[in-house]
Amino acid sequence: MRPRPRGEARRLEQWAAARRRAARRLHPDRGGDPDEFVRALAEIDAARVRAEQRIEPLRHSWLRALRSRHALRRRVLTAVNRVRSALPRSAPGARRFSQL
Repeated sequence: MRPRPRGEARRLEQWAAARRRAARRLHPDRGGDPDEFVRALAEIDAARVRAEQRIEPLRHSWLRALRSRHALRRRVLTAVNRVRSALPRSAPGARRFSQL
């Protein structure tokens, strides 16, 4: 059994399925009206664009938060490593600490 797609993959799959349904119903090779077929595909594509425009700001805010979290973690680890390097070798937590 195939796992259900999530997020962007699921939206893409739903969009493709809607286009296939419209093609099955309205394609000129199957006796449909060419103008109605083009109009239906345009409506499906326009709905996808509108949905992407609603989702896009959310996606960017999530990425910004993730990047800032990574940047903060990087700064903290750099500071910790700087302090650990400055500790004398005999201090626990020093980078070069070893007990024989």
